[in-house]
Amino acid sequence: MRKTLVSCAMLAFGAWALGGCYYGQGEFGRDDEPSAVTGGGPVGPSASTGTIGSTVTEQGEAEVFRGDLGETAGFVENGSALTIRRSSTSANVRVDAVNTGRRYWVMNALTIQGGLQHPSLQPGSTFRFTRSAPRTPSGLAVTVLGCQGPSRDNFTYDRSAETVEVSVSEGPTPDSRRMGWVATFAGPRGASQRVEGSFVYDPQ
Repeated sequence: MRKTLVSCAMLAFGAWALGGCYYGQGEFGRDDEPSAVTGGGPVGPSASTGTIGSTVTEQGEAEVFRGDLGETAGFVENGSALTIRRSSTSANVRVDAVNTGRRYWVMNALTIQGGLQHPSLQPGSTFRFTRSAPRTPSGLAVTVLGCQGPSRDNFTYDRSAETVEVSVSEGPTPDSRRMGWVATFAGPRGASQRVEGSFVYDPQ
């Protein structure tokens, strides 16, 4: 039976269990709550500006997004839609790639406990998170949810990453940084799959 995406949600922090391509609390795209959007350059977040409490939403394009996920093999969709929702203690980063010619949608949603301004996220730093080691001693934790299907928000694959590797480097401007991630997933037929991506952000 075809699953229709009610929403495509961020997992709760530290949740390595069965995926969750449904919206929960604090999800992207709801119409029943105001959204706050801030702007930036063409690589990082860009849109109009606003605030809502201590949560800010930024929209723009991811630099890199490619790999294998679900039934979609060898996708390369650099410049994919990027949405970042952040507060002082957490960040949710969602990247959506849609290819109407090949009839697929692929999404990765990163949940960063500690936020993009976490003191451990310095240029040159790298981290590896697994089910058995889901966070660093400083409290930083990153999980990745993967969703895939024939069209946006219509998923046939829904799973959390088995491992997540994160790297931080200097961004293209003095006030920006670049975060890269490599996530491995258990594919629909058991073989390991790999997705990598990167985006530019303002750590403040």
